[in-house]
Amino acid sequence: IYSVLTVISFQIVGQFKFSEKYWTVYIFKTAFGVNMFGSKGATLGKPYIAIHQYLVIRSREFSEKKWTASVMRRLMLLQFVISVVLTAPVWPASYAYQKDVIIALEPLNTLILKVSSVVTYLLYIMCNGLLLVLTSRELLRLRGYLKEDAATTRSIMTQQRNMFIIVSVCSLSHLIKTLQQV
Repeated sequence: IYSVLTVISFQIVGQFKFSEKYWTVYIFKTAFGVNMFGSKGATLGKPYIAIHQYLVIRSREFSEKKWTASVMRRLMLLQFVISVVLTAPVWPASYAYQKDVIIALEPLNTLILKVSSVVTYLLYIMCNGLLLVLTSRELLRLRGYLKEDAATTRSIMTQQRNMFIIVSVCSLSHLIKTLQQV
């Protein structure tokens, strides 16, 4: 949901020309804020996937239901609140103009948002990198542990390898998006 918000709001900010003369200025700031909010929310949500996958592969029963509904609600609330707080510099910001058209937020606010984005993305890269290494080690440990029963080993290893690939691809795609936005 956060990623979809980012894509839609980025198109609004990037495709349309906004002027201070009309009420459209509010659309620019709202779209810019939603874009930042979605970007932060998506970035904060990706490590949840990696953490969950690591916990699943580390456990003996390989149950996908590691977190209760209560824990999930708390994690989602934390993700939402942090995203809102990191987006706060957008709302009081002034604009930078070029030929009476708004092209961006003023440089100071843009700098503040860039710093928060870089810090968020660096934390994301470190967290996901560490979790991918730990998960791959657990996958190798699991393979050695399950060698006795070929059918069970093949089934469990295939499922866990597929989940590892999915998490890795999600992390890599988000890393590429991160590098483009910073």
